[in-house]
Amino acid sequence: MGPNPTGWTFGLTHATVTNPAPWMDGLPETLKQYGAHIEQVTALPKGADILTTAPACPVAGFCMGASVYTTQNHPEMTPRFIEALVAEYHDKLPEGVGERAKASLCEHADTTAYAESIACFFEQSAD
Repeated sequence: MGPNPTGWTFGLTHATVTNPAPWMDGLPETLKQYGAHIEQVTALPKGADILTTAPACPVAGFCMGASVYTTQNHPEMTPRFIEALVAEYHDKLPEGVGERAKASLCEHADTTAYAESIACFFEQSAD
């Protein structure tokens, strides 16, 4: 992990599925997720494969075989939660970050599709 050279990713963000694993079948090619971070993965662990990338985050998600599946973003966040988080931190972050985050929330994340990919991941890893 290290600092994101482009600064904050906050609000709705878009990642591109570049190397889909078998359990990611139902995901759109451009995946919408909620983000709230200023750090990012800067070096992959040994044996990891990048699954998703984003303009401000080259390693937006990765896997390690069939035993690790991860994302830089926050699939657990609901629209109400991210709206409250953006409101809470709006004036505490560098200029423009809160405004961009609030404007990004006119769309919702692909929460259901990503949750289904997580379920498929666990199902295949149990085999």
